[in-house]
Amino acid sequence: MFSQERLVLVALVMAVAGACSPQTQVARPTATPPVQFQLLAFSPAANGQWQARIDRGTVTLLDPDKTDRPTAWDGPLRIQLSPAAACEADLSLVTRVYGASGAEYLIALSYSGSMQYIHFLDLKSCREKWPVRSVYTERIDVAGDSLSVLPACECPGGSAPCVCSAAQVYRLTAAQPPEPLPAEALALTRKMLGVEFAGERKVLRPRTPTVELLKE
Repeated sequence: MFSQERLVLVALVMAVAGACSPQTQVARPTATPPVQFQLLAFSPAANGQWQARIDRGTVTLLDPDKTDRPTAWDGPLRIQLSPAAACEADLSLVTRVYGASGAEYLIALSYSGSMQYIHFLDLKSCREKWPVRSVYTERIDVAGDSLSVLPACECPGGSAPCVCSAAQVYRLTAAQPPEPLPAEALALTRKMLGVEFAGERKVLRPRTPTVELLKE
């Protein structure tokens, strides 16, 4: 029979051998790369249609405002993923459409009067995947996984304050709702107007060295 000392020695040797043996590598989950939304390039097709390719099908816009170089289409917008899978969104005055490989939706921009609208259209049903965003803005930028609504002001003239709408910035993913980025939105508002705020505020002399944010 082994003595107690020898049993302890054997246990120590086995422990050291185990520690020195190659460790089993545990696979780490791979981070999902960000989506890359890009402006779809529409070209003329038959019967006054304008079409653009996406990775899984075709997007069609109807009734352009100009026959040679349209700036807006009166709609509707159609998405066809296969000969048996087509749908139609009843949009009007569409100015731009963005798509991304692997995304479950398109981003369509439209306008009415001084307001612009951001639509998130499900590729399979053409329905609004999330609520339409109505914005007063100078411009909407979509690039990669970022959507930025630039600030804008309506100024009556004279010494009266302007009514300004702050910037909005969102992070885009392939399937989740746009994620607001408040810090980035405040920074963009300050960069463009000279003051920081969220929502809508009255501002004196925006975009000048003497800009002033009025109290609510």
